[in-house]
Amino acid sequence: MNNLTVISPAAWRRRAPLLAAALVACSLGAQAQFQPPTNFNRPGQSPSASPPAAPAAPAAVRMDPNAVLADNGVARITRADYDMELMRLPPELRGGFPTSDRRIADLITRLLVTRTLALQADAAGLPNEPENSRKLASELERAKAQLMVARLELDAARRFDADTRPWEARARDVYASSRAKYTTPEQLTASHILFSTEKRSVDEATRLALDARAKLVAGADFATLAKELSDEPAAKFTGGSLGAFPRGQMVPDFEKAAFALAPGTLSEPVRTSFGVHVIRVEKKTPEKVQTFEEARPAILAELRQNYISSQRDEALGALQEKARAGTNADLVQAMVIRVDPAMLEQLQRDDARQALPPSTPGATPRNRRAISPSN
Repeated sequence: MNNLTVISPAAWRRRAPLLAAALVACSLGAQAQFQPPTNFNRPGQSPSASPPAAPAAPAAVRMDPNAVLADNGVARITRADYDMELMRLPPELRGGFPTSDRRIADLITRLLVTRTLALQADAAGLPNEPENSRKLASELERAKAQLMVARLELDAARRFDADTRPWEARARDVYASSRAKYTTPEQLTASHILFSTEKRSVDEATRLALDARAKLVAGADFATLAKELSDEPAAKFTGGSLGAFPRGQMVPDFEKAAFALAPGTLSEPVRTSFGVHVIRVEKKTPEKVQTFEEARPAILAELRQNYISSQRDEALGALQEKARAGTNADLVQAMVIRVDPAMLEQLQRDDARQALPPSTPGATPRNRRAISPSN
């Protein structure tokens, strides 16, 4: 169960600097005001099986690690401090982070504020207060444990890398048993103009589709016409382009008509649940099966990660078993809060009723007062 701690105003004032420093430090690792671009799924398509590869990180500027990036007279931040904080970001964010002077300046500012608060806490003797001392010791213990887990993973990686020959046969087995995983299916690159049947009849939508097709045959630009005529909202920005897609991502009638077209050709009006379409196929990419040599690096990387994870989990599992064996079961039982089963069942029923919408029969008002209004 969760314990509720009530902090007195005096205690709160003593802890405020440490709490502020902790909040600043947490914000650095959490987001640093940078998010990756969002990939939008096109209408009628399911999300891609795998995200696009992250762009290569720009080359870092060479600088003395001891170069002072910020100094407020109380604390200073060096290039080494900045680089260490940058490594705490997820890899997919790290490469693009230094491309903005604002992001860099904000990160350095936060580092300086954190260090200044930490120094102020030292000067005030806050780390020496018994409760704060225990809290800092606990955090240091957690950090040391994380370092040990990282060492376990590093040692496992070194063992794998020392001799990959035993894993070559395993890689070939994986390739032979998972050929579909290393097969890129046939894909189309296509565009369409949609005439919705939600706001017009099928006959009217078909007539408009035939008119649009005639204009395209006469030489009209497809993207321009799609922006002008298509009822698909995204067409105003994409010119009707659907990009590349394999079978199984579009509604069946659309897919059947599109995959039957040769590159550079237009369809007759195609009716689907969305309306009536005119489809143009720009390109067809045939199915491609990776050779073992092409797939080998990815398979070995996956085997390597699986080996590292299994070695780490095995070591931690052994520690957990010893920890359970060393736990005083009698004291654990003494710590359990005993609840009458009937009372527990009633509490669960009350919670379920409070979770229901207010209009549901049997629902309990969520803000019910526990005392009479006169109190």
